[in-house]
Amino acid sequence: MKLFTGQHGFTLLEMLIAIAITGIICAAAAVGINQLMRIDNISMNHQKAVTQIQSAVDDISRNVLQSQTISVTGTTTLSLAVYTGLNNNTPTTTPVIYSLTAGGSLQKNTIVLIPAAAATFTWNQATNVLTFTLTATVGGGSSAGSETRSTQINVRAP
Repeated sequence: MKLFTGQHGFTLLEMLIAIAITGIICAAAAVGINQLMRIDNISMNHQKAVTQIQSAVDDISRNVLQSQTISVTGTTTLSLAVYTGLNNNTPTTTPVIYSLTAGGSLQKNTIVLIPAAAATFTWNQATNVLTFTLTATVGGGSSAGSETRSTQINVRAP
């Protein structure tokens, strides 16, 4: 029987070291991927909040500019009489009310514009200027995205 001499291969210690190094590299990659996914989630939530704010600001601005009367109750309710046309040469209006509900959502009449919101409205009748600040928050915890926007509208004199 002949014994093999000069065998080539890895020792058990070399294999254990290689497995340990591979494990460390995989763990670091997993942490990096997890961080990228969390940042992506925060970014998507922030983009959703920006979209909600833009949509609400556009809607409010359009209706304010078409309104015949404007009033603010407290700082969380904006009431408008929006011009809808003429009926026998008489302007007709539709009431539109933007309000912050007790549950924290901004509504237009009964339609939710921003599910998780904060809003303040200020109407200066002397200068015909409406100022409002809206905040939308999407998601929760460490992945929440939030956007706040203040808008000032100079309204035509009635």
